[in-house]
Amino acid sequence: AAAGEGGGDRRGSVEASGRLYENSVLWDLKLSSDKHSRMRRVNTRRKEADRDDNESYRDRVSKRQDLELAQESFSRYFPYKQGNLFDLNLVIEALADFGIKATMRHEKLQLADILSQYEDRQLFGFGDFCSVAEEARGRMRQIHSFSVYQAWKQVDLEDEGALPPSGIMRMLEDLHLSGPGGSHERFLAEAAIAELQTDDLGQISLHEAEFAVEQLRQHEQAVARRRERDIQSKYKISESTFQEFRSQLLNLYNNFCNLDEDQSGALDEQEVQDLLSEFGFEPKDDASRVRTDLMLKELADEAGEDEGITFPAFLSVVRRLREFDMSCKEEEVRTMFETFDTDRSGSLNIKEVCSILMRLGLQPTTVMEQENIAQLIEEVDKDGSGQLSLEELLTMVQRIGERLVQIQRQCENEQAEMLGLPRRMTTILRRAFQVLDASGNGALGVSEVERALALLNWRMSHSGLQRLLKEVDVDQTGQLDFMEFLLLMSKVEEDIKTARKMAADDQLDSSPVSPSVAAGGGGGGGGRATRAG
Repeated sequence: AAAGEGGGDRRGSVEASGRLYENSVLWDLKLSSDKHSRMRRVNTRRKEADRDDNESYRDRVSKRQDLELAQESFSRYFPYKQGNLFDLNLVIEALADFGIKATMRHEKLQLADILSQYEDRQLFGFGDFCSVAEEARGRMRQIHSFSVYQAWKQVDLEDEGALPPSGIMRMLEDLHLSGPGGSHERFLAEAAIAELQTDDLGQISLHEAEFAVEQLRQHEQAVARRRERDIQSKYKISESTFQEFRSQLLNLYNNFCNLDEDQSGALDEQEVQDLLSEFGFEPKDDASRVRTDLMLKELADEAGEDEGITFPAFLSVVRRLREFDMSCKEEEVRTMFETFDTDRSGSLNIKEVCSILMRLGLQPTTVMEQENIAQLIEEVDKDGSGQLSLEELLTMVQRIGERLVQIQRQCENEQAEMLGLPRRMTTILRRAFQVLDASGNGALGVSEVERALALLNWRMSHSGLQRLLKEVDVDQTGQLDFMEFLLLMSKVEEDIKTARKMAADDQLDSSPVSPSVAAGGGGGGGGRATRAG
């Protein structure tokens, strides 16, 4: 009976609770979304959590090749697998060898944030290095996501949100992360794409593509670092010289080898001068030209009569030219530095540095120049502090001047290729242009152009030359810069070919084109050109 009474009490309690629940204000609350939307949000959060776990797993240093490279990179700077003293600079160098190198300001800040977790520890081991690398991989991928998105938009024109493997390959080609078919770079790109996750239709998302891009970027960086060390070992370059030229070493070496056509490992004096010109060490007046000639002659004499100038000797030339140029600029740069260093802190911020660059006429005029100058500022500002000392500013001013000339040379070489002029011919034409540009203003008049033709042993009548000059001198100044000079020479080449064709059509003998044709007689073309020999 007691139990029955107790059961009745419980039923009454439940009924009362039910009435209370029915009358609750909870029923009057209006949710901002429907049940379907709420469930979709829950599933999205669950997928994001799963994706975070998956990304963390994919960033791990666990593959055999990853582990081998990590061990090689770590052991190069730390003698023990465990128990090494923590050294920030050595960790940064080891990460760069592994393929993770912070070059821009936001990359340096992210890497510094990761490494700050280890600064209080006295000891640093291989496991710590792998943990740093794994976290850095994820952060670098996030930093580079916008540039990947920009490249993605150029391929995903229909805004589908997913691409087939062939579309991902086109994107990698646009980012210069894939080589031609059959190349090792192409094989690596195909392997990276094959590892990506696809949807039911075999399509790849933008988020997945970011993994392939970051993987190939890190591989490219690791390969470049290995090649730099190989060059150092091959030529027994001292560590100080190696660090001084490391950011330019591959570019300098590749151009050196391109000019070394007989693969002797050395260049003659004229070839070295051509290479110096490509890298911004162009004599600005007769005095600097004589100084460079004497320096090269000394090196050639030291090497021996038939030895030529080797790559390490070429680096020595570059260093001496840089030191001289910097000594000439030091007083002007120092004056400007002291003017802007109003608090006498001994350093300037980036805004003040940019003001000095503008006063020195080194401000960028194109997007390419702007990107290169920004890169050089980051190279000089190694710690990412955004503050430059006088010595750093002087180095940066010198390097920016060199880089601007390099960009100009690159544009000139591309223009020459478009005009059908071989690289060797472009070098010869630049050499003639520099010899005749005695004032160093970067332009030639009509008389100097005629002398250039004579130096090249090209024959053209005065009337024919005047006709071509009117075509290429668009601004009608009577002066030709090197770009216009290249265009003129390409037209002279066309006239030479036309003259030869006319001679063949008229069944002339096989000797050089007759003076009457060269002078324009009988050709009706206003003066034809010939090239002797």
